[in-house]
Amino acid sequence: MKQKKLTMTVGVPAYNEKANIANLLKSILSQKETNYKLEKILVISDGSSDSTEDVVKNIRNKNIQLLTNKKRIGKALTQNIILNNNKSDVLVLLDADVLPKNNHLLEGLVKPFLVHQNIGIVGGKVTPLPPTTYIENVLFFSTKLKNDIYKNINNGNNIYMCHGRVRAFSKSLAKSLRWEPTFGEDAYSYLGCISKGYSFYYSPSAEILYKLPDDVRDHVKQSSRFFSSINAMKKYYDKKLVDIEYRIPLNLLLRKYLKHFLKSPLKMIIYVMIVSTTKLMSKEEKKNLYWATSKSSKVLETFK
Repeated sequence: MKQKKLTMTVGVPAYNEKANIANLLKSILSQKETNYKLEKILVISDGSSDSTEDVVKNIRNKNIQLLTNKKRIGKALTQNIILNNNKSDVLVLLDADVLPKNNHLLEGLVKPFLVHQNIGIVGGKVTPLPPTTYIENVLFFSTKLKNDIYKNINNGNNIYMCHGRVRAFSKSLAKSLRWEPTFGEDAYSYLGCISKGYSFYYSPSAEILYKLPDDVRDHVKQSSRFFSSINAMKKYYDKKLVDIEYRIPLNLLLRKYLKHFLKSPLKMIIYVMIVSTTKLMSKEEKKNLYWATSKSSKVLETFK
């Protein structure tokens, strides 16, 4: 018996994303709809001051809908608007500065919902494009280190693998989840999923590509929110739950740090210095609820 396809809405919160938004939308439209039916691509321009909205309007497709926030309200609250407009079985949220690695991204996000019970969120694999500068090389090294750690925690089904760049939500979770005006919105969604009795599933076959910052300041702006968000989550969720979900076994941490230090000691030293700076900068992020932008990671080169 042929399995019924799930319906899907793709939501894209966008703030000054003219550099990549057209490529992303065209890539979404070219995806293989083997186990789902695309109903809508909803783009919300969050007070963009560039030509993001004009670029979206120029892509003539009945499935694309553009909404605009007159004033910037931030990624978290913009995603609430997407949740309010969703009627599909599966809601996929994608950042505007990413690209699917192939035309099976959405298929890979839907498949776990068809196989496993009680999934609230499916997270995809996020892969940086090959580095072109030394700073990018250091950050590329750091992503390998972190992924080597995170994928060994509960088979990748953990808070660290719930990336804001690519997630799929079940219809039932999308109905009950609403973001507070906070940073760390990816962790917020994961903890909301778990606390409501759903499970998170990591699907490495659903892969997107993104560009690493080639400027240390841009990286610090992005990453400082991670450190701030850990304590911020304790305002909304049980402290024990937050501590448990963020906990990394010490023996795993030491083994992986030693492994990667022996491979690239200089990069490890530089990375530790960057992390230390980021932790200091994270204290300032408490004053800013908008998601940080990184100009150097907005333009993704065409790839095959």
